[in-house]
Amino acid sequence: MAGFGRHFFFAVVLCMVIITVCAQPSTTLTDRVSSFYQPFGVQDDTIITDGQMTASSQLNGSEAFRGRLNGDGAWQPSGPVSGQGTESLAVDLLYARYIFGIQTQGQGDGYIETYRVIYQRDNTSNVILYSEGGGSAKIFTGNSDDETIVQNNFTPYIYARYILVNPQTFSGASRLRVELLGVDELPITSFPTTTPSWTTTQSAVTTTTSTTPLLTSSATTTSTRTAEAGTASQGPNTAVTGN
Repeated sequence: MAGFGRHFFFAVVLCMVIITVCAQPSTTLTDRVSSFYQPFGVQDDTIITDGQMTASSQLNGSEAFRGRLNGDGAWQPSGPVSGQGTESLAVDLLYARYIFGIQTQGQGDGYIETYRVIYQRDNTSNVILYSEGGGSAKIFTGNSDDETIVQNNFTPYIYARYILVNPQTFSGASRLRVELLGVDELPITSFPTTTPSWTTTQSAVTTTTSTTPLLTSSATTTSTRTAEAGTASQGPNTAVTGN
């Protein structure tokens, strides 16, 4: 009887382990990689230079290169911002990378409430509206004040060189600061269990999970400081595919 009791006990424990494992929610690649992806350095002009940031239009004093997370300025378009509009802030990462998330801030007297994202693998390919599951272009929920950082994750992730943020609605003034998050290469075998130190969160971060493709961006204009930084690229293509 003692032997039967031990076998019965081990059988019960094994069943409990199996039930616990099966009950665990499935995780996406974005969920797993989020434990160690890093900011690409948009907030640091020695990493992402002024010449790598362009815009469809810009106000004097609110040029594209000022649209850096935690910076003392922000990008603001000179044209109107509205749903399905073409105003956009573009970041050139110089080569295609795996992008898993974006952080946004407003600044001063305004912020972007909702926006879409478009991307382009290189400057010879079409610009694509981001969507989840092949559906319609998705609208991101942006900021609700001018300082809090709001993070949105991309599921699925984006593999691209160019990322464009297309504001849809705003409060006060259409002012925007951004940072992009991701990795240069996807992990093959295992995922680190520790989270690296963040360099982008000087303000509180609110995280949501949403995404959105963007409309076509009109020809981007380089910032007034591009000459100081040198020419980074030819800039993103303006042809758009997607819903």
